[in-house]
Amino acid sequence: MIKRINSSKQTEYLYCLVISVITLFGWYFKSKWGYMTIIPVTLLAVTILNDFKYMAISGLGLIFSVGTGYTANTLEFPMQFAVAIVLYVAIGLIYIIRNGIHIKNVKSCIGLLALGILSPIPLIWNNVIEANERILYFVYLSYFLYLLIYILFVVTLKKDSFRMIKTAMVFMTLVIALECIFASMKFGFVKGINLGWAITIDAGITMLVGLPFIFIDLIHEKNYIKLIISDLILIVVIFGCALTVSRGTYLFGIIELGLLYIFSLIKAKKKIFLLLSTLVVLIAAVLTLHFTITLPEAYHKVVDIVFAVDFNDNGRFRLWQKAYDIWKQNGLNIVFGAGIMPIPSAQVISEFGLPSLIYFHSTFFELLGTLGVLGVLAYLFHMFEKYKQLFKLNLTCGVVMLIGYLAVDAYGLIDNTFACYYYMIPLMIVMASLDTLNKGEFDMIMDY
Repeated sequence: MIKRINSSKQTEYLYCLVISVITLFGWYFKSKWGYMTIIPVTLLAVTILNDFKYMAISGLGLIFSVGTGYTANTLEFPMQFAVAIVLYVAIGLIYIIRNGIHIKNVKSCIGLLALGILSPIPLIWNNVIEANERILYFVYLSYFLYLLIYILFVVTLKKDSFRMIKTAMVFMTLVIALECIFASMKFGFVKGINLGWAITIDAGITMLVGLPFIFIDLIHEKNYIKLIISDLILIVVIFGCALTVSRGTYLFGIIELGLLYIFSLIKAKKKIFLLLSTLVVLIAAVLTLHFTITLPEAYHKVVDIVFAVDFNDNGRFRLWQKAYDIWKQNGLNIVFGAGIMPIPSAQVISEFGLPSLIYFHSTFFELLGTLGVLGVLAYLFHMFEKYKQLFKLNLTCGVVMLIGYLAVDAYGLIDNTFACYYYMIPLMIVMASLDTLNKGEFDMIMDY
């Protein structure tokens, strides 16, 4: 009976729905009871159903349920959230004790392991952390933490877990979009609203990560009601992206969305219905918006905020130049970089007006300045491991995932994506689920 429940799509949808509702309510009311409620629900699911896949959306829910506590200029960490994380890890360890692990599934860890080893090395000659900033030493362990998340999932997930992970990504993308919508209703159409776990610009990146999973359903689904539901989710996510007031999300979102939709119309099993249902849902959404806001006014506001007033490099060129200058300072920096905190926080504040940690708003320059040439090479190997996994999927899903990966990685050339926890943790879970698969098993476990 337990096996039948675990293999049911309805069970996966119901569990994802429950965790998503808890996540959204916890975030909306800025209450610790959001993530503290996720813990017992997860414990019950994992203990009774004895499947680690239920840990995936719970882990994402823990992150995106945090509605307060994130400020860019503080080094504080919410204690209740730390307790929730400890309890979450404890559930994982209990599962491992009961069921053992599958070491043979660990196939995509060399790039991350290299990044983890490289991260603390620059502290030997460039330790600029002050006595009151010691918590920042944990930042130097971030790649190891991402690696541990990947290992925790890859040694415990079963072969059919990707279907659940796909559903979890769809639901969490929807939750993030709703958070952006609610935040904009409260604070207005402004840039960089604090969501608690990050700001709306960061939410835009995370939603772009989730888009391909929505289109996997749009392409393969045959049930008309489920197609309409997927259309509704997609429209909500599009509006959520629009409310981030992020040029990067607009630019790469339009490219990603356009490519995904064109590909979907070519490959979808219900092409005409997909087109018509999307148009109906979109028209309904626009009409709804028309009665709540003045669309021409909203259009001009987007142009003013994003393009007319703020159409500049936003300080990126200075940051990229700084990363290059740090990198070429000496031979050690060229090879190993100057560390994740390359310059003192006082200099970051005085020179750039930024918080204590400096981010160079580009994956390449971030890695070059902080981890040097070896860091760039380790990252390239990680990318090889990530893209190689796509060959395990069928051609259609492989192309959909490829479009999503390329869009976000291209975005990373001009902004913070790689190494940011709201991007890395979902990525680690997805990569772990793909490493449990052997080539040719995808269609069987997806059961489309």
